[in-house]
Amino acid sequence: MRKISVTFILPAVTRNIIGGYKVIYEYANRLAADGNPVSIVYISCRRWSTRNLLVKVLHWGLYNAWRLLGVYQKVEWISLREGIREVSVPRLTGGNLPVADAYIATSVDTAYDLAETGRSSMRNSFYLVQGFESWGGNGEEYVYRSYRLPMNKIAVSYFLRDKIALCGESSEVIANGVELDKFFIRIPVETRRRYGITMLYHKDSLKGFAGSLSAVLTARESFPGITLKVFGSYERPKELPGWAEYYCRPDKETLCDIYNSSAVFVSASRSEGFGLTPAEAMACGCAVACTDIGGFRMFAFQDKTALLSPVGDNQALAGNIIRLISDDELRHRIARSGNELIQNFSWEKAYGHLMEYVLKTVSGGAV
Repeated sequence: MRKISVTFILPAVTRNIIGGYKVIYEYANRLAADGNPVSIVYISCRRWSTRNLLVKVLHWGLYNAWRLLGVYQKVEWISLREGIREVSVPRLTGGNLPVADAYIATSVDTAYDLAETGRSSMRNSFYLVQGFESWGGNGEEYVYRSYRLPMNKIAVSYFLRDKIALCGESSEVIANGVELDKFFIRIPVETRRRYGITMLYHKDSLKGFAGSLSAVLTARESFPGITLKVFGSYERPKELPGWAEYYCRPDKETLCDIYNSSAVFVSASRSEGFGLTPAEAMACGCAVACTDIGGFRMFAFQDKTALLSPVGDNQALAGNIIRLISDDELRHRIARSGNELIQNFSWEKAYGHLMEYVLKTVSGGAV
């Protein structure tokens, strides 16, 4: 396969482990491993729809302070292959955007930033849509307008493909990969303690931690033997009861152990572009009880690979947890079916699809 230089455009470097960033770093590492030149550009100052000079001056001051202190210039929580170039800029311009065969915007703001550099074209620019980013004051129309930018859209789920289609635009669906060599069944599904539950803690309300915890506490009224393991990138949340275990930034081996020591994974997310944690949990043999949202529908099918409940209905989610604990046959079947399905979401498959699509596009159809 021919070599290609790729520049990814990310928002500011973050010290928190974020699924969307993990996806980009995985692609970057695989591209570099195959000998492709890779750059990652971080836009340190948030994009603001303002012409206020004071705001711009403050942004530049903050950026220069970060540079002097060496803060947020490179990612620290994941290992990038040697040779991958990381660049942090206050604002993206044609002058500070590394020259590449392909530019890949990774969020709604970075898509606008790329378009404004004047470097983008339908031959060399891609917009990896990882979520419907109407949060943070963006508004839906701001997101939909980004889908109309003259770029090749890549959606990580059919849910996002359909959102893009509402604008009359097409997209290539490339589902995220799961690290199947890191997340797999170590403890047989049938031998696990049925009361073991695990879930993710995240400060973003869209991740639904409060709803997940509420559902688990409700289920525990029926089954006092329920134990709970929670993991996340932040300090232990104050609302977590003392009997629950908390793991802050567990490494992948520890996280695999957490999943394997649990029978049920719970998520009350309100919005996801894909949903890496329930996918990882399935790979490790957990039976999943989650909300019925677009991103999860890539792999969570009612009564087949998961038990689904409406967004915001914590009682229904609690009922599904109770069903899984009460019915060994159901729990084992859901766990095995989920594990079997998730084997189709390998990183090898995702990376191969991305390379084929990007190479075909930049070469005008001739790979």
